[in-house]
Amino acid sequence: MDALAREGARFPGAVAPVPLTLPSHASILTGLDPARHGVRANGAVFPEGVATLSELLGREGWATGAVVSGYPLRAEFGLDRGFGSYDDRLPQGPGGAWAKRPAPDSATAGLAFVSRQEAAEPGRPWFLWIHFYDPHDPYAPPARLRHEGDRGGYDGEVAFVDEAIGALERALANRGRRRELLTVFAADHGESLGEHGEATHGFFVYDATVLVPLAFRWPGRIAPREIRAPARLVDVSPTVLDLLGLAVPRGLDGRPLAPLLDGSASAWDGALVESFQPWLGYGWAPLRAFRKDGWKLIDAPRPELYDLAADAAEERDRHAAEPRRAAVLRRALEDALARPPVSSVAQGAAPDDAERQRQLRSLGYLGGSVSASAPFPADAADPKDRLAMR
Repeated sequence: MDALAREGARFPGAVAPVPLTLPSHASILTGLDPARHGVRANGAVFPEGVATLSELLGREGWATGAVVSGYPLRAEFGLDRGFGSYDDRLPQGPGGAWAKRPAPDSATAGLAFVSRQEAAEPGRPWFLWIHFYDPHDPYAPPARLRHEGDRGGYDGEVAFVDEAIGALERALANRGRRRELLTVFAADHGESLGEHGEATHGFFVYDATVLVPLAFRWPGRIAPREIRAPARLVDVSPTVLDLLGLAVPRGLDGRPLAPLLDGSASAWDGALVESFQPWLGYGWAPLRAFRKDGWKLIDAPRPELYDLAADAAEERDRHAAEPRRAAVLRRALEDALARPPVSSVAQGAAPDDAERQRQLRSLGYLGGSVSASAPFPADAADPKDRLAMR
């Protein structure tokens, strides 16, 4: 993964719009924030009427394939739309729950798509999305890769994925195709690993679960460089379309990153972040945040403000000390939230499906009966005050 990043334009601190698998991937594939594409939690169903990158490329004649490795991205949740091939086969885990597909199997399935496509339609451009799910609770890497310390299981899972990506890279190189490919590498969210009292992800919107790596590699087309500007995952789809010389749809939240990739710009838009997991799972206040110019406002019953340059761990709340800056960021947050949704489909919690809820709970996700669009009471509990009750 490090080698891939070094060979391209890399953003070590890209911003995920939400620290949850399904809504974050929906944003990657649409260029829209969750409030606008309508998927606010795992278990929701991606609505009709929202165009995805796979659909747009398909309309331009591209073959499209996907390999996903975790239950929140199975075809039943709707992200298969626009993919000619959507491989969501997962192994069975304890009690009939779907388990993670191991990284080597995902890489093999992705390479099989390439082989089939190039044999059937040589010369036709193809788009392949491979999703790796191993660095996700529960952490169970091969014993040879487990690291020492509290995060040894997680680090071992990252190493396991790294090996699989290496095998895929070598296979593509052996086909003589690697230098022709535009490769985009990203994570959908981070993992807190104990920071701010959160073991995994999805509950808070601190940078531990919001900042992710992002890299664009296209040999001969994109110059290798590290870019410190906070790109966003909603920028991925418009950037891919722009790099391929295709039209970028109007009205997206994301923008093409070409001015950053070629070094002609050094600043970018602010980033909207949210988590409705406290509201949907527990009936506590949802969290929204806005990051801009090195500062971050978290909109909670007790709001927080952080100077990210001086306090990257977000340990010193500056809300009381910087009221003017907090007010500026709040207006920016309100402006972002005022943009109308693209889909008219009701925004809400996952369908009331007992088996679906059981599968999500096996992965540590709770879903309630409240809707993401339902107004929450002014006295809703602040999630940081309820952490011990989770």
